[in-house]
Amino acid sequence: MSSAGVGFERIAVGHEFQTSRRTVTEADITHFSAITGDYSPLHADQVFVEEETDFRTRIAQGWLIVAIQSGLHCEIVDWRILAFLSTGRRFVAPVYPGDTIHAEYRVEEVRPSSSKPDRGVVTLSCTIVNQDGVAVVTGTETFLVERGTDG
Repeated sequence: MSSAGVGFERIAVGHEFQTSRRTVTEADITHFSAITGDYSPLHADQVFVEEETDFRTRIAQGWLIVAIQSGLHCEIVDWRILAFLSTGRRFVAPVYPGDTIHAEYRVEEVRPSSSKPDRGVVTLSCTIVNQDGVAVVTGTETFLVERGTDG
């Protein structure tokens, strides 16, 4: 279920939604390494991966997967997000080039801001899932959102 059309005052604990899908490419991994400087052999050295790990090929950086998830999230959430307050993540399975991922969300908490009456705080649980239905990243994210967005 999409969150489209849901203003802050109608965001309910238990509401679930998911993003569209996106395939992770070799280019994504290479570009993320270039941007971040993360040239760990897990992401950049196929020989190392084959000889020293149980992975079948290079793997995507965990934070690359979270960055992709964040972009997919922005496509479907129409709440006016004012700030990204916190996140907690567990990287539970590898993502390989060619894997297709999407994110599944559940609203865990909705409350007014304690310091700003025109704002609210929304906490989501998030699971990033691959094409085989395997959870690859789990966690939570908390946002500061504008209130009074129902029209």
